Amino acid sequence: MRLSAFGKLCGDFSQPEPRVEANLRTYDAQTEADNVRREIETLNDEQRALFADSAVKAVRSHDEGEEPRAKAFFVNGPGGSGGKTSHSLFRFPIPLDRDSVCNITVESPEAQKLKECSIIVWDEAPMAPCDADRLLRDITGNYRVNIGDKVLLFGDDFRKVLPVVRRGGRAKTVLQCLKYSPLWNQIRKFNLNLDMRADKGQDFFKRWLLQVGEGRTPILWILPEGYLEIPQQRVVPPDVDLCTDVFGDYLNEQILSSRAVPYPRKEEVNVINDYIIKRPGGDVRSFLSTVVLERQQKDEIMNTVIDYEEAEAGSRDPEKDKELFRKACDDIRTMMDEITELKTKRSEDSKGEIIDRRIKASLLFVVLKKLNRLEKFRTKTSRDTMNRVKQQVDSYHLQLQNLLYEIEHLKKEVTKCLQFKSKDEEIELVTVEEFYKEAPATLSRPEVTQTNPHQLKLARLEWELEQRKQLSALCSKLQTAKEMVGKEIQTKKERLDNLTPRLKSILEVTKPLQEYLGLPLDKIRKQHQVAYLLPKPLYVLYVQADAYREACDTLMLVSVSGDEEEARLLKNTKNEEKIVEESDSDQEDNSERDKRHHRKLSRSDRLEERKKRLLLRHPLTVHITIKLKDGNGVQLSFHYLMNLHVVTVKTRLNLENTVHGSSAL
Repeated sequence: MRLSAFGKLCGDFSQPEPRVEANLRTYDAQTEADNVRREIETLNDEQRALFADSAVKAVRSHDEGEEPRAKAFFVNGPGGSGGKTSHSLFRFPIPLDRDSVCNITVESPEAQKLKECSIIVWDEAPMAPCDADRLLRDITGNYRVNIGDKVLLFGDDFRKVLPVVRRGGRAKTVLQCLKYSPLWNQIRKFNLNLDMRADKGQDFFKRWLLQVGEGRTPILWILPEGYLEIPQQRVVPPDVDLCTDVFGDYLNEQILSSRAVPYPRKEEVNVINDYIIKRPGGDVRSFLSTVVLERQQKDEIMNTVIDYEEAEAGSRDPEKDKELFRKACDDIRTMMDEITELKTKRSEDSKGEIIDRRIKASLLFVVLKKLNRLEKFRTKTSRDTMNRVKQQVDSYHLQLQNLLYEIEHLKKEVTKCLQFKSKDEEIELVTVEEFYKEAPATLSRPEVTQTNPHQLKLARLEWELEQRKQLSALCSKLQTAKEMVGKEIQTKKERLDNLTPRLKSILEVTKPLQEYLGLPLDKIRKQHQVAYLLPKPLYVLYVQADAYREACDTLMLVSVSGDEEEARLLKNTKNEEKIVEESDSDQEDNSERDKRHHRKLSRSDRLEERKKRLLLRHPLTVHITIKLKDGNGVQLSFHYLMNLHVVTVKTRLNLENTVHGSSAL
C-alpha cells in the first residue's frame, strides 16, 4: 500500500526516499528547444494559432508574473499525446465522479511537481468526469483564481466515449462531462478540422467518421435503434479475408505497427491476434515475465489435476465411492473413539499411538475430500448434461411454437381468401334485359357477352361507369345552376336589406300622421317584440287578449312589463327545464355561499329559502286592464312561476268614482 495515499513519506518512518520518476526532471534544455523549433515548422495554421499565439503566450505571461488573457484552452480535434493518466497524476479515486477528491497532500512530492509546472496538458479530457480545480487551488494556495493560476491545455474531442457512470443513463453521463464543469465557460476553445494523420485521398472516410461522431449519419428506418449503415466502399467483400485485406499476404514489423483491426471486446482481439500470429511471415517469439511464468505453471498444474480428477470421476463407479465414503466415515469415528480412550489413559506409550491415529484420520479426511470433489464433478457433469438436454428441448419447443404460429397464420390467410369479396359485388347493376336494351351495341357486344359471363360482367360494369360519368356531368351542371340561383337570391337579399333603412326613414316621417290618426304603430311593434320573450302560457294569454281587445273592446288595455334583458337571456336557452336547473344550481350556490357566511340557519330561514326557490317568477308580467264607461276599472297582473309551471293572477281595482247601492254589485 502506498504511503503517499495517506499523505505520508518514507522519511516519516526513518527510511530513505525512493527515486521515483526522476526522468521527469532530467532532460537537456537545449535539445528540447531544438526539437520544439523543428516541430513548429511542421504545424499547420490552426495548430500554430493554438501553440504559438495562445498557449506559449499564456505560459510566458505566467512565468513572468503577468496575468494572461486566457489560462485554460480546449483543443477539439482527434489525436493523442501520451503521458501519464489523470488517475496517476492527480491521484483520482476509482470509481470517479464529480464529487471525488484528489488523494494528494500539499507536502507530497507530487504536489511539489505540480506547483513547479507552468502548463498541464490534459489529453482525453472529455472522458474524465471531474476537474482538478480544487487540487490546484490547494497546492498553489491561490483560492481566488480558478485552476490555481495554472495554464491548462485540454485535448481530444467529444466524439469519443464520454465518462462512464455506473448505472447511469444518457442524462447522468452528459452531466458528468467536462462541458458541465464550472471551468467550461472560462476555457478558450480551438477546433482542429484538418486530420494530419489521415492519408491523402481519404477525405470521404474522414467526413464519414466525423458524421458518425457527431450523430449526423443518414437514418435508415429499417435498422434498429443504435445501428448505422457503413458505406459500401468501406465493407470488405464476403469472399475476401479481413486480415489479408488489412495486413496483406506478408507480415513485417512496419505493417504490424501501422495497421490494426479494432474490436470492442477482448475475446475477439485475442482471436484476431492468434490468427495473425499463426500466419507465415517470420518467427514468433513470446517474452514473459517471471510472475507470468510462475502463474502459468501453477495454472497448468491445477488444470492437469482438474482434468485428471474429472476423467477419474467419469470412470469410477458411484456406488463403490458411496461405500468407500461410508467406510471412511466409520473409520474416522473409530479413530476418534480410540483417540478419546488413549487420552483418558494418559500414558507415555499412548502419545505415539494418538499421533499415529491422527495421521490415519487425516488421510481418511483426504479421502473424503477427494470423494467430495469427485461427486462435485459428477454433479457438474449431470447438471451440464441436463442443461444441454433442456436447451435442446427448449429449442424443439420453440420450433414447435413457430410451426403452430405459421399454421395459424396460414389458416387465417386461407380464411381471408375464402371470404374475399370484390368491391364490384356491392354495386347494384341494372338488369341484363335493361343492359341489352339501353346500352349501345359497341358496348354490350351480344355475340360475346351472351356466351361469356365474365365478359358480360365487365360490359355491365363499363356501362355502369358510363352512366355514372353522365350523372356526374349532370350533377356538375345542376350544381352550377344552383350556385347561380344562390347568387341571385343573395343579390335580392342584399337589395331587401338595403330597403330596411328606407322603410325606417319612411316610418319616422309618418310618425306625425300616426299620432294624428291615433295609430301608435311603433309602440305596438315594440310591445309585440317584448311579447316574444314571454313564456308560452303568458304569450298565448297575451295574443288572445290583444286580439279580443282589437275585435270587441277598445277600452281594454293589454301590456307587458318587466326586465327585458333577463327575459332575453332566458329565451336564448334551449329549454325551460335547463333554465330551472341552472337557476336552482345558482340558488344552491348562493345558499352555499350564504351557509359559509352564516354557518347556522334556523329552520324558518331554511323554509323561507325553499319558498323563494319554488315561487321564482318569470321576469316579464302581462297586465290586462278592463275599464268601464264611468272611469272605474280592474287590473289583472298575470305571473308565471317557472319552477311550478303555474300562472298566477293578481287583481287590483281602480275606482275613480264612488259606487253606491246596487250599482256596486
